[in-house]
This record gives sequence, C-alpha cells and structure tokens, in this order.
Amino acid sequence: MSQARKEARSPTARVDEAAAYYEIDNWGAGYFRVSAKGEMCAHPDQNGSGVSLLDVVGLARDSGLRPPLLVRFPQILHQQVRRLNHAFGRAIDEYGYTGRYHGVYPIKVNQDAYVVQAIVEEGRRHGYGIEAGSKPELVVALAQDLPPEALIICNGYKDLDYIRLALAARGMGRQVFLIVEKPSEVTRIAEAARAMDVRPLIGIRLKLQSRGSGKWEKSGGAAAKFGLTVTELLGAIEQLRGEGMLDCLQLLHFHIGSQITQIRRIRDGVREAARAYAKLQRMGCGVRFLDVGGGLGVDYDGSRTSFESSINYSLEEYANTVVWAVKEVCESEEVQVPHLVSESGRAVAAYHSLVVLEVSPEVAPPRPQIPEVPEEDHSLVHQLHDLAKEITRKNYREFYHDATDLSTELDSLFKLGYISLEERSRAERLTSFLHQRIIHHAREESPFPEEFEALEEQLSVKYVCNFSVFQSVPDYWAVGQLFPVVPLHRLKEPPTVNAQLTDITCDSDGCISKFPDVRDVKDFLKLHPLRPGEPYYLGVFLTGAYQDVLGDFHNMFGTVDEVIVRVDEEGAPQIDAYIKGQTARDVLSLFGFDVAEMVDDYRTRMRDQARRGEIDEFAAEVAIAQFSSTLDSYTYLRGE
Repeated sequence: MSQARKEARSPTARVDEAAAYYEIDNWGAGYFRVSAKGEMCAHPDQNGSGVSLLDVVGLARDSGLRPPLLVRFPQILHQQVRRLNHAFGRAIDEYGYTGRYHGVYPIKVNQDAYVVQAIVEEGRRHGYGIEAGSKPELVVALAQDLPPEALIICNGYKDLDYIRLALAARGMGRQVFLIVEKPSEVTRIAEAARAMDVRPLIGIRLKLQSRGSGKWEKSGGAAAKFGLTVTELLGAIEQLRGEGMLDCLQLLHFHIGSQITQIRRIRDGVREAARAYAKLQRMGCGVRFLDVGGGLGVDYDGSRTSFESSINYSLEEYANTVVWAVKEVCESEEVQVPHLVSESGRAVAAYHSLVVLEVSPEVAPPRPQIPEVPEEDHSLVHQLHDLAKEITRKNYREFYHDATDLSTELDSLFKLGYISLEERSRAERLTSFLHQRIIHHAREESPFPEEFEALEEQLSVKYVCNFSVFQSVPDYWAVGQLFPVVPLHRLKEPPTVNAQLTDITCDSDGCISKFPDVRDVKDFLKLHPLRPGEPYYLGVFLTGAYQDVLGDFHNMFGTVDEVIVRVDEEGAPQIDAYIKGQTARDVLSLFGFDVAEMVDDYRTRMRDQARRGEIDEFAAEVAIAQFSSTLDSYTYLRGE
C-alpha cells in the first residue's frame, strides 16, 4: 500500500491498524487499548473508559518524576484476584465439585508492599491467602489482615526459626501449613511442635513424574529441586505416625513449573497428583487439601499457542481442567474430593504494571544519498556507484549479491592499504544506499524474501532509551522472556522505522532486539520516526511478575521512579503515590560504600590540590559541589 493511501485512511482505521500490528487486543486482556486519539490507555476494570498512559506520564513529570517510570495499577490486581476466584467458583458449580477453592498469592512473584496490600485487600472477599518461601516473606504474610479461613503456605527450605515462627502463628489459630520439602524437615517440625505444644498443619510436596512446558519445564519432574519421592513420602507418613502426628498431615502439594504453556501438561500433572492424594486417602491418611502449585501462565505475545511466551489456554480453561481432573480421579478411586489450593502469582501480578521508556531525542540520520565519486577513485568504488544508479525492482536481488562481493573486496583492499579513508567512506555510503533500496524493493514482495531478513535486521535503527534492561526487564536478558512493547502515543500515524531498543548501560546485552508476535518472534519493532524537540514514549507491558524483584544493579543503575495509579469513578487518573527512584547515594550505600567518607576524601583532595596551586581554588569548589549534588541525583539520565 502506498504512503498516500495509508495517509488517506480514516483515523479510526489507522488506530485499528496500530492495535493489530502491536497485537494489543490479543495480549492486553482488555486492560490495554488504543484510544481514538491514538494513545495507549489502561482499563483496570476491563470495561468502561480508560485513562491515557500519556496523561499519567504528564502527571508524574509535573511532580518531578520522569522516565524510566514504573506505573502500577492496583485495580488490575483486584480484577485478576476476582477473575481467578470466580473462575474456580464457576468450575466448582458447573461440575458439582463438593470441595472448596483456596487461592494463595506467592509473595516471591512481587514483594512490593503496594502489590501485596492490593491483593490482600481484594482477597479478603474470597478467603485468599499467601504463600511464603522464606522467613521475611512469612513475616509479611503473618502481618497481613487475612480472613480466618485464608491459608498461609510455607514453602522452601526451613531452619528452626522459620518453623518456630510458623508454629507460633498456628498456635494463635492461623491456618499456617508447613510444607515438607525434604525428609529431614519432618523431624525438625515434629520436635519444634512438641517443644512449643502446638499441633502443626503439615503438607508434603511430592515430586511428580509429570513436567510442565516452556522455559521453566526443568523445575518440575523427578529431578526437581524441591519435594519428596513416593518412597520418601511413604517414609514421612510412617515417621509422622510414629510421632503421633499423622492427623497433622492435611495437604499434598506439587509444582511442575512456572508459565506452563500447554494445558495438557497441567492436566497430566493434576491427574498424577490427584491419584497420589486418592491413594493416601485410601491408606487412611486424613489429607484434606490438594495444592496444585503455580504454573498458570500469561499470554505475553497473544498467540494463544504453546510457544514459550504464550499459553494455549485461558484462565477459565485452567480452572475447569484442575477441577474436572481432580473430580474424575477421586470418583474413580471412590474417595472424597480435596479442597483445592493454587499458587497463581504470575497470572495475578503480570498485567498490573508497565515500564515507561523515553527514547533519547536524537534525530535519525538522513536517508542515504548517492555520493559523487571522483574519477581517480578505485574501480570497485565506481562499480558500486554504477549499481546504485541502476538498481530497480527487477534486478535488486542480483545487485544485492554484486554489492556484497564488491564491499568485501573493498574491505580487504583497505586493510592492505590500497584505498584511502575517503574512498572507503564513499564505498560505505554507496553500500548503505544500495541496502536501503534493496530492502525497499524486497518489502514490495509478498511474502518478504527470507534471504533479506538478516539485512533488514541489520538496517534496523537503534533507539537509545533511558533505562537499564537488567534493572527493569531482567527476565528478557536472563531467560529470553518476551514482553510487549508499544508506543504510548502517535498510534494514528503509521510506524515506518524498524527499531531495536538499546539501554544506557555499557553492556552489549543491554538491548531489546526480540519482540513478541502471534506468528513469530520479530527481530525489530516498527516505531515512529523521532521528531526534534518532541519526546517519544514507549511502554514495556506485563512486567508486574518477577521483574520488580529480580532487578539487577548493573552499572549501578538503581530502581526507577514509580507511580501508583487509580482510576476514579469519572474515569480520570488519580495518583495515589509518587515514589522516587534510587539516587546515586542510595545505590553506593547498597554496595557498601561509605558515602560520607567518600565526600570528605574528595573534598580534602581537591582543596589540598588548590592549596598547592595545582588547580584553581574556585574550580576545586565547583568540583566538590558537583560531586555532592550528583550523589543525590537520579541514577538515570535526567534530560533537559
């Protein structure tokens, strides 16, 4: 389609095209949409009027905060907790399941206080509990105002302090389950319980043969880090019987991996665990709960497939599968169905936050032009010049190979000293022009020729963004997790620049060069050309799970500025909290530097040099002032 025809389209059509290109309707789950103004909007209730994310950025900037900016919507957390509990409630009603559902939120997914408080607030209406995997996380869980029926699941390896804290809370009537992760924990729990005169609630994590699918598949199965084998399970039962605590064993737990992409793997795991539960029931064990662990995934690319950044099922299908599989097994074994527990953290937290990036206001280089070539230039440069003048849609494939051969020869000649810098410059400009024309003609083909995919990626523009990949989207760097990236504005304009996003760290890995797509993984993202003096904002979406807590301080870039946003009854954004990101002083202290001592040492050295006449006295005081003020500045670029 010609540019003129694109421009002639109605604004509504262009907005629809933008939503389709960025796959917003597929991964946004109704929480994110494009407005008629061409701006990305958040809809925390999945309905009604949305709030412009560009307006949110404006409110943050008015209060002294600036990108990189973490934007949270606690109302989305509320909605996801409701969706999860309603999905299990409907499945239980539909299948006539006689057990109850008890959801718990795993704090490890996002320990931020605002996140935990928002989940607990909505969770009170559903008897929603918390899963802890360490002593600090258990402290957080016990400090929350949970309803009496809410479960607290204590996972992870446990020392005596961890066990005693859980038992003390159990002694106060809290529904705290100590999950046995290794056989030796049975003895430790039993001895502590006797010493404290508390009847514990005990669960056992079982290693299943079933495994999940996707990036975290290896965290399940027989080789999993946590859990007991069937033989160890039977040994633990006998030990508890000998301790007179077999009645305390009330929960069977399993976990086959995070972000499970295939519903079939979930069904297989649940059936295997339900079979083990049923056999325990028939042995006379009083197990009442079956904890299906985590694994409920998020469709990051919107493809609804088993690809590792997607899932081939919905939240409702997940709940239906769990409920039906457990009921089917228990009916076949003629035992009472268990109460169901799930630890779905990613699905609850992922949607609620995004990271806003500002692209560095550098103007893209001008379109390559054919340079004049002096007569005395090397003959190979003249041959490149002839190709540039004569390239057409009919011959561009042939000319691509010719240009590649000529460029290779010219590189070799330069290394041997046979051509000048000026000649090499003209050769580079001619090659750049030819590459641009080649890609232009290739894009007119349908489908796009595979042989030019690498060249198209090579020609993508590096948009420098003021952020650190390692701090704000560490899973992209660490495990290749893909996140949707969308401009927050200008979505009525066709994007024409193939771009990759580089951060401001000194690491070559600090670049987002893979983007989700319903059909494939894209090596670049189409964005808009930069305009001098005009900010350009991008959003990295679905970052609410793990990214906040896994952030790495590479190059000492700290946490980013943050806003907590609520949408009021009129559909207007209200900022509930403005949170400043870390300063240089904060990060240096985190790494053990004595900042006050550093300031004193620097001041002393500068003034000593001034007294010796090595530097100007005024310049020394300016340097001291600048050193001190930098310590209290945002670790990211301030801009102007």
